[in-house]
Amino acid sequence: MRVAPNSKIALIGIFALYCTLCDFAILTPALNTLSNAFPSTSMTTILLANTITGVVVVPVSIIAGILVNRVGYRFMGIVGVALAMFGGLSPFFFPGLTEYWPIIISRIVVGIGDGMVSPLGGAMIIALYKGKQRATLLGVGNLIFFGSGILYQLAGGYLASIAWNYTFLGYLVAFIPWLLVIVFLPELKGVKPVEDTTAAVSSDAKKEKLPPAVWGYFVFATIMLILDIVAVFLCSTLLDIRGMGDASVAGVVSALFTVGGTIAGAIYAVLILVFRNKVFSALAFVGGAGLLIMYSSDNVIVFSFGITILGIAHIGLFTAAQNAAGNASQPSKIPVANGLMMAAMNLGSFLGAYYLSFVQETMPSLGPAGPLMVSGIVFLVAAVVMLFLPFKNLIIRGKKDVGKGDTD
Repeated sequence: MRVAPNSKIALIGIFALYCTLCDFAILTPALNTLSNAFPSTSMTTILLANTITGVVVVPVSIIAGILVNRVGYRFMGIVGVALAMFGGLSPFFFPGLTEYWPIIISRIVVGIGDGMVSPLGGAMIIALYKGKQRATLLGVGNLIFFGSGILYQLAGGYLASIAWNYTFLGYLVAFIPWLLVIVFLPELKGVKPVEDTTAAVSSDAKKEKLPPAVWGYFVFATIMLILDIVAVFLCSTLLDIRGMGDASVAGVVSALFTVGGTIAGAIYAVLILVFRNKVFSALAFVGGAGLLIMYSSDNVIVFSFGITILGIAHIGLFTAAQNAAGNASQPSKIPVANGLMMAAMNLGSFLGAYYLSFVQETMPSLGPAGPLMVSGIVFLVAAVVMLFLPFKNLIIRGKKDVGKGDTD
């Protein structure tokens, strides 16, 4: 069946692409189970399986964006989802594994598949729609992205409670989106994105480099992600050693981090209008509180509250930095700025595993949850400091400036 690119039914195929991009979340609630299954493997290496996927996504997505008009959107989408699904599923068939490196290889394959898919959904919506409809559909895509992440985490937690290799059986969830992509994804080969009339600038803008502010937001986002992603890494371990629940409970609790992110995405515009240029400080305070609650609590309900508000701060801070970086750039440079911020997300997640190990090894007196305490204190100090830092470019396009007159 040939689907018309601008038909409503084509959106089924486009949104199906978003369903597969959070599949890496399957491993989050199973990290403690994997650590127990491979006792000779360091926790840093265990965590690598959860972070290397994002690292691989960065270069692959750039290459995919360059090649998609040559090979076609349908081909790229179908092959990408298949690679992610079958690559992620493969460790399930080898329950007798004694070495961890085959799992790392499978995660690299998942990263290649996700990287092929990641630029497609947004590019197709931009190519086919504009104005308010484009913004609405991009928002729906992000909600599907976070919502599917919750499903993957719940599936991973439940399956990990059966056996470590069953965790990877969760990748069968991607089979339905894959079929939807095969049936409903239209072909846009050769179609260029619709020009946004609000982004028109002189030809001199193409010669300009990214402003220093963008690099500042990149560094900020990377450090923020390094500091708070450890909460996700430690979730299943802390629930286990504190007697709050097994891997299935960890799946539910870990999913609350994503729930918090979904809430942040839904209320982001309100946060900007309420807190204006102090939104960084407000969200950093919320994040610090969430980290310290997780550090000190042995009650699963209180612990769950902590990771939920941390999820709100995590996505809220990243979105604010991404928004500010884009608005600090000339329109022709916005894609570059956004690409840099997405690189920060994956880089921060990757380096977070090494930060976790560093704190645990250098500050053993703080216990396994030590990184949460350190990160929480850093967040609270940053919240106070940022109260006195004026931020620029925190605006909603088409609305009155927020933080007008701020400096970098």
